[in-house]
This record gives sequence, C-alpha cells and structure tokens, in this order.
Amino acid sequence: MEAITEQHYRELLTKAELKAADPSGRIGKQLTYSVPVPRMVVLHLAERDAEAYVLDAVLRVLELSGEWLLTPRYGSASDLGLVDKSIPTAAVSFGPSEHPQLGHYLCTRPMSFDSPGIDLYVLSKNGNVLITWDHHTADEGLSIELLSISDASRLLVSLNELGAELDLYYNDG
Repeated sequence: MEAITEQHYRELLTKAELKAADPSGRIGKQLTYSVPVPRMVVLHLAERDAEAYVLDAVLRVLELSGEWLLTPRYGSASDLGLVDKSIPTAAVSFGPSEHPQLGHYLCTRPMSFDSPGIDLYVLSKNGNVLITWDHHTADEGLSIELLSISDASRLLVSLNELGAELDLYYNDG
C-alpha cells in the first residue's frame, strides 16, 4: 500500500479523463468520466451471499488491473485507516500482490453512515476501470465502468464462470 498525494491523484484523474465534483457540494467528490463509457457491469451482491463468494467476485474484478487506487467519496483517504493519518492522502494505491488485502477491505469495512469508507471509488491506475462501492450497492449492485470493451468481455467471462448475477449496459457513443 502506498499513499497517493493530491497532486499525483489529480494528474491520474486528468489522464483518465475523470472529473471529481467539488467536495464542498452536497455530493462529495463524486467521480465521473468526461467521455462516454462504452460498458458498465453491475454486479449484484445479496446480503445472504457468502463472504467467500463476494470476495471471489471482487477479486475477479480486481484482476482487470495490476494496480488500483482507493479513494473515498467523502473525507480523505487518510481517514480510512490504511495509511499513516499524518500524511495528507487523496488515495491509497494497492499493487498486484495486495489485491486480496484490498478485496478483504472492500468486503468487510464498516458500512455505518458515519464511516468514512461507506462510499468508495476504486480506480485502475490506467484509468480504464472505475468501481463504485457505496451505500446503494446492496440495493442497486456494484457499479463497474469500463472504457475498454475487451476488459468488459474478460470480466463478463470470469463473472459468468463464477455464476454471478449481473447486468451489462452498453453505450455505442
């Protein structure tokens, strides 16, 4: 795990053609692509699903990239308890060997409304994949936006092999 500074994080967002809402607004630092997203997969996770199944599904999504950035929609990444709180941190980077740790964190973090980790974004370092795991995930599913159609195809095959319940949305431009 590595702390990512605000400047480095902003550079990555610009490169990925992502924009973050003004944090002083009522929607937090909502991330949205500036370009049309060709594919979106919504992975449905039920409360009754076994933790091992949910973790397996999440790890399959994380296979799409070697490195991932984790950032909260509200507050600072320093508030997540993953890096030294004295270092101003916009995001936390997880390398390939840390995928299980990131997956476990996503599946087991506190989900109370006063928790800084209730609404999270997980962004592939190349910016091609944006995962939104928030307080709506239990009802609406885990949103996975993909700029690469080949990545979407690989993900669909992997999740289908698992027997995951999902929806696929496409945008042809």
